[in-house]
Amino acid sequence: MALVGLLLGIAYVSRVIVRHLVPALKVTLPSSDPSKDVRIKQLELDANVRPTHVVNVQVPCKLTAEQINPTRLPQACPGAPPPTQRDRILAINAHLTEGDRNRFSNALSEFDESLNQGDSIFYKISDEGNRLVQDRQSGAITKNVQSHLKTLTALAADGWRYQKAFPVTRNKWDMFREQTEYIFGDNPDNLGPNSLINAADGYKNYLEWWNVIQNKEQQPIINLLTVQQNEFQNRMNGFGKWRSECRNRITEMRKSIR
Repeated sequence: MALVGLLLGIAYVSRVIVRHLVPALKVTLPSSDPSKDVRIKQLELDANVRPTHVVNVQVPCKLTAEQINPTRLPQACPGAPPPTQRDRILAINAHLTEGDRNRFSNALSEFDESLNQGDSIFYKISDEGNRLVQDRQSGAITKNVQSHLKTLTALAADGWRYQKAFPVTRNKWDMFREQTEYIFGDNPDNLGPNSLINAADGYKNYLEWWNVIQNKEQQPIINLLTVQQNEFQNRMNGFGKWRSECRNRITEMRKSIR
């Protein structure tokens, strides 16, 4: 009987232990929700992602539409050499409206005509210079001096009229001031009309001084005229060079607006 009672006691204790301990044991099974598995894997991937190294690559400077002004040269890239006067003028011409192109074409025609007026005086003074050389070499200068003085006075007057008209033509087209300055250069009045005036007037003044010298028929006295002849030729050459450069730039301007 004692043994039976012991066994019954052991069985009772076992039931009590099972009843209190088993509910506390929980088993975690794999989730049946696939979306949860995906989120878990994404979190694992994010944890392993390393920061991306960003490399800044400098690309060539590219002008935007806002950087372009129709009346100015587009802004140069940083560090680029400054544009030349010619580059700036050609860029301005490239952005002229059709109306401004027509007006500038009219201005170029008037500039050309102004140079033609200077050419006409230039050729007359040049012819007179050739006659002075011939008379000096033949000795006829002593007899023809008054005729030469009269001609040179008239030619100088033509030069003065041209000198007054020339800036009027330039100022008329002041809306194209930069192009005008490019065409005629930095010193247009002195290189242009004043060169002609100085050539004619200078020779006249020298000839008046020479005419009062006694014994002008002597060859050494006649040879004194070569001094002024050289000065005269330098001034004429200066005008001719300036005139030729102006015409070349007028041609360049016409091509730039076609």
